[in-house]
Amino acid sequence: MKRLLEYVAGILPIVILCAVIATIANGLIDNWSHHGSQATASVWSAKAATAEVALNTLVVVLSAALLSFFPALASAVLFLKWTRSTRTLTRILATALRRAMEIGAGVPRLLWGIGGAVIIGGYFDLGVSAKTGVLTLSFMLAPIMFNGFVDGLKSAEDHFKPQLAALGISPKKGFFRVQLPAARSTMLTTLSIALGRALGDAAALMLTAGLSFKLLDGLDGQASTLAMQIYHFTVNVGGGKGDAFEAAAVLLTMTAVLQIPLLFAHRYRKI
Repeated sequence: MKRLLEYVAGILPIVILCAVIATIANGLIDNWSHHGSQATASVWSAKAATAEVALNTLVVVLSAALLSFFPALASAVLFLKWTRSTRTLTRILATALRRAMEIGAGVPRLLWGIGGAVIIGGYFDLGVSAKTGVLTLSFMLAPIMFNGFVDGLKSAEDHFKPQLAALGISPKKGFFRVQLPAARSTMLTTLSIALGRALGDAAALMLTAGLSFKLLDGLDGQASTLAMQIYHFTVNVGGGKGDAFEAAAVLLTMTAVLQIPLLFAHRYRKI
């Protein structure tokens, strides 16, 4: 029974992914057959908008990931340092930090969007803009990265700590030369999950970054991502499901392109 469950758990994601790809492919075929060889201005306008939104998606997602990566890593290192402390107050702070990050990782994206719109957009007077969207998305990704980084670094620390102590290697040198490289696999998996969540987000960004299908001209302007465009074509545009399938195909391709380097880095492990 256990082996059967492991087999189902391994094959189910592949089946779901194949179903998603088949659905998108079927939608693309229907859309192309509907348009036929007609190269109307509206058709080319929709394709150009999708290309511009794809570029906006890269800018917003990668900016948010970069903004959240280093604070999350620094917070994870600080948390592990606090857990080793013998002071009661420090250990309480470590527990509070971990619980806050666990709650943050589970908060619905819509609530992150409302909080970003009210606090970042309203209180800090950034308005509805790409800047507000990037900051909100970075705050949303930070707890996800923090939890994954802590698990990876803690596992590496527990595994190599006796050997490092026996060899007389300092904690600082051991962290950069052994612990951090050993945790790279888990950290890259965490980064992959965070990028996937950022690429698929529509709720938070719709409330903070606005709804504009033009190429982003500075972070003060509004910018939509592909996930937002898919929602817009599906819900607000009559007969827009064909364009939504095209945007979904671009989003799926972009996700795969961003995940492939992480996959190769995950496999290449050197300590």
